[in-house]
Amino acid sequence: MVCNYLSTQTRWTHEIAQGKMFGVLIVENQDQKVGFLAAFSGHLEDSNNHDYFVPSIFDFLQPEAYFKTEERHISLINQQIKSLEQDSKLTDLKHQLTAIKKQFEDTLKCANEAYKVHKSERDALKTNKLTPDELNNLIRESQFEKAEIKRLKIKFNTEIERISNEIRFYESNINTLKNERKIRSEALQKWLFEHYQPLNAHNETQSIYQIFRHAQKGLPPAGTGDCCAPKLLHYAYSHHLRPVAMAEFWLGESPKGEIRKSGQFYPACQNKCFPVLSFMLQGLDVESNPLQTQQTIKIVYEDEAILLINKPFGILSTAGKVSDYSVQKFAKEHCGLETIFVVHRLDMSTSGLLLIAKNQSIYTHLQKQFAQHSIVKHYYAILDGIVTKNSGSIDLPICPNPNDRPRQMVSEEYGKKAITQYEVLERKNNHTRVRFTPITGRTHQLRLHSAYEKGLNCPILGDSLYGNLAERLYLQAYYLEFTHPVNNKRMHFELEPEF
Repeated sequence: MVCNYLSTQTRWTHEIAQGKMFGVLIVENQDQKVGFLAAFSGHLEDSNNHDYFVPSIFDFLQPEAYFKTEERHISLINQQIKSLEQDSKLTDLKHQLTAIKKQFEDTLKCANEAYKVHKSERDALKTNKLTPDELNNLIRESQFEKAEIKRLKIKFNTEIERISNEIRFYESNINTLKNERKIRSEALQKWLFEHYQPLNAHNETQSIYQIFRHAQKGLPPAGTGDCCAPKLLHYAYSHHLRPVAMAEFWLGESPKGEIRKSGQFYPACQNKCFPVLSFMLQGLDVESNPLQTQQTIKIVYEDEAILLINKPFGILSTAGKVSDYSVQKFAKEHCGLETIFVVHRLDMSTSGLLLIAKNQSIYTHLQKQFAQHSIVKHYYAILDGIVTKNSGSIDLPICPNPNDRPRQMVSEEYGKKAITQYEVLERKNNHTRVRFTPITGRTHQLRLHSAYEKGLNCPILGDSLYGNLAERLYLQAYYLEFTHPVNNKRMHFELEPEF
């Protein structure tokens, strides 16, 4: 219904085509009648309020309101900074400084080379019998040349300092304006987040600024509170509606380097929404996270140096914010050791072989094998879609998405090299079963390389971050091969496929 409505609103066509998240919340009123609410993230046509959609928690976009007035002040500062930075006199001064430094360098080099030649000639003359007057003449000549080089340095340095002072005058004014902009921007952001005061199911309110301070997250990122989920929940609570179910979906182009497919559902972002929703969901009866259900960790191999386990999906490799139960905690208790070392990690949603070292030296030895790519890992995965090529290699650099952790993104500018080899094993029911061999070990490498348009363009089945949610993430680390760090024997282990 929301998509049908949007298709009739032609004034938003271009804006939505560039990419926007929408959300729907199923609600129940006090008479137990069921309906739905709709919301968009951010704003449309530079406005928070449009018919059909719930309003913002706090409308800061009124033309004469404090936010807009202060925003205009900041825009004016930006214009002043730009005007100073692009001032033709400053540009000329910078060119003059570059030119005179080069001239100084060349002139000084010539003078020093001439001095060396003349010194060599004087030294040769000194080997002959010279009269006192002739010797004094040579000394005076040397002193004069040294004095000329000194005068040359003073002359150029004086001019360089003069030009530099003029440049510093401009830069001082620019930095003063930038500092004022920073202070005003931070104050405006604080003011804004103090006025965003979402409700929770207990009918309690707390500003977003307070929520992030309590969560020890610092100042909230720009746009926090304007995502779909907080808008929908706040409207429901404030109108005595009981939330029943919620979903968010993306329409339009994917942001550069990220994976957002038009018409596909995605979870709320971690960076902005997680702290806010942690507060807003208090008092609401929600389903437990199936990935937090504790499962049995099985030991595959153990000796005095290493422990190899089969990690079920839904368990962390190391303790984190979601749960303190992890493979690391299990291994400490099992081995009776205060410290153990998880040699490599699997995502919480990924199952399979995980290698643990029982002391620092064993860990260092195994880490060196990973660094040298002598450890071999294979994964099974089921992809949501059909991969047409039978095999190949994916080379796409990866880095964290700064605005939506723990998501990763492809970035030629900031990404680290990431290479994955793949082989198709089966195609069935619009799914592709593949074997992955990661050459590098970046966070979410297989998940991102699968889903990204320039990768396989088929997300791993059940990948809630880069694809669609299912009962689990269909990714298993089934094969591991390494050299034992004590006896130097080559070892390999293989699990039965789980799917």
